[in-house]
Amino acid sequence: MGNNNIIIAHHLHAPAQIIRAANYGIPTLVLIRKPEDAVLSTVIKIPYLSVDIALKDYIRFYSRILPYRQSFVVGLFEEVINDFGKVIRRVNKYFNTDFSEFDHTPENVEKCFIKMNERGKVLYQNDYFKFALPSLKKDQKKNKLRKLLYSKSNAALLEKANSIFETYKKMIEV
Repeated sequence: MGNNNIIIAHHLHAPAQIIRAANYGIPTLVLIRKPEDAVLSTVIKIPYLSVDIALKDYIRFYSRILPYRQSFVVGLFEEVINDFGKVIRRVNKYFNTDFSEFDHTPENVEKCFIKMNERGKVLYQNDYFKFALPSLKKDQKKNKLRKLLYSKSNAALLEKANSIFETYKKMIEV
């Protein structure tokens, strides 16, 4: 029987959580998403953030935890949403743990969305929280924000963020 006593630190970037887990030897999974997707999604979810601030936060977070790379497993966003069982197998192999693998069926994914929505309502203490799923409205907002993301003023930040993403992708391939 697998270990199901799992604590999720938070969905926002907080390097201290990863560093503390590294210092205590706690098996940790770090999720990474392509900078474009992560930044646009963040700015839509938190509209008072600007694209450049979201890029800087992405760079700050992943740069800050990089020295602890031997203490965590990286999961690409696409892997996590399409085959989380594969990611858990990698965690188990790396840390010699026995976490239960996720069986990626439509029913199990739906159960996760329901639990995430319930948790969000408790965390935010209202009924307005809804797990962020893709939508046409969000895609339209992302298209407008994409122009800002790819503007000359953000070129250096985006290049740095993409470089960091490639570094993390290589960590998975090892």
